[in-house]
Parts: sequence; structure tokens; C-alpha cells
Amino acid sequence: MRFLLFVFLLPTISFAQLSIRDRVAQAADEYKENLEKYTLYGDIFRAPITKDAKLACARVAQIILKQADIPQFQKPVYLVRDIQFFTKNWQTVAKDSIEPGDVVFWKRRFSDDECKGGGDCHVGIAVNHWQTLDNKGIAKRPFVSPIKWRLGWKFLYAKRPPDHL
Repeated sequence: MRFLLFVFLLPTISFAQLSIRDRVAQAADEYKENLEKYTLYGDIFRAPITKDAKLACARVAQIILKQADIPQFQKPVYLVRDIQFFTKNWQTVAKDSIEPGDVVFWKRRFSDDECKGGGDCHVGIAVNHWQTLDNKGIAKRPFVSPIKWRLGWKFLYAKRPPDHL
């Protein structure tokens, strides 16, 4: 008896061929699976510019966006307002429409919605529809956290990277 074996070669998609949002989601997801103590893809995420060299949420987001090969994030960013500036032309997304790869912003409760610095805003990268990878002060490292419920924070908005630059 003869058996014929058919092999179908499926085209593989390189990282560079993925949409930007898919690259961001992949970079966050890969890091989520390999949480290290003081580095993110080899870059130190603790920043002397932050209070007592604590973890900088904007730096964590910037390193993931850098890993996704987005040009404006190739140099260190330490302030949430800088992440906001670089993503201002990206599509704004409602809380119930967040997808992996979206950049999510929060603001301290009972404050205006302008990020002035000094810890009044927070940023993370969505890893699914209800969680982000961002810094967690108690853990002192990047951590997967819920988007909707945050003690002391209110959801501001999310930004969706364009398909291509």
C-alpha cells in the first residue's frame, strides 16, 4: 500500500511584516512570559529621573514600543506625557474596545485630565482585552494588571498604533 504525503508550505510572516499593533502586542506578550527583575529586553527600566530611581511606567512602555521597532521610541522616554505626545495621532480607543498592543493611559482620581509629570498619570501596554503590562509599584517590576479596576486611578483613554508607519 502506498501513502502519499502532501506537505503544504504555509507562508511565514516576518516580524517586520506584522502591523505595528501586532508587533507591540507580540513584544509585550513575549516579555510578559519572561519577566526579569531589572531589565526589559536588556534595557534598564529603573530611571534616575524618577523619585528614588523607582520604576518608570513610561520607560517600560517605551522599551516595549522600541522592541516593536517604532522609530520615535528608539531613545529613552521617562514621562507619560512624552508617550502621549508620540501617540497623539494614533486612533483613540474606548475602554471596552481595547485590543492587544494598544497603549493605555490612566490619571489619578480626583485630578484634572492633563498629565503634568510627577506620577499624576500612568501608562501600560494592553496584552489582552482586560489586562496591561505595566509597572506595579509593590512588585517593583513590570506586571500584568487589570485595565478597568485600579485603586486611585481612572481610565483616561487608549491609543491604537497604526497598521504601518
